[in-house]
Amino acid sequence: MMGEKKHGPKAAPENQLHYTAAEDGRQARILHLLEDGRKTKLELISQTGYAERDVRKAIEDLRRNGVRILSSSHESGYWISDDASEFEAFKREMLSRASRITTTIEAMEGTDV
Repeated sequence: MMGEKKHGPKAAPENQLHYTAAEDGRQARILHLLEDGRKTKLELISQTGYAERDVRKAIEDLRRNGVRILSSSHESGYWISDDASEFEAFKREMLSRASRITTTIEAMEGTDV
């Protein structure tokens, strides 16, 4: 249409670029430590000096990029695995957790505050 302005992608603010670089560094450090074997969250915090939230976020981001970092409510720690049965157990646990969360939200939606 005439008179319509076309906008290209906006550049990220400078501080966001630094934050993204810091996130990439955290992910790389966590990945390197997990490549050496199973680590608990406390071990990752103590070995990196990162806050607990940063450790959890780095693991979440790595998982979303396809890295099979597994964990279990029955075993301590995080580990990288290419074992299909370990991944299936992890997947079942995560899907069960998601289902319980969804059920809770749906129950709460029907109530008056």
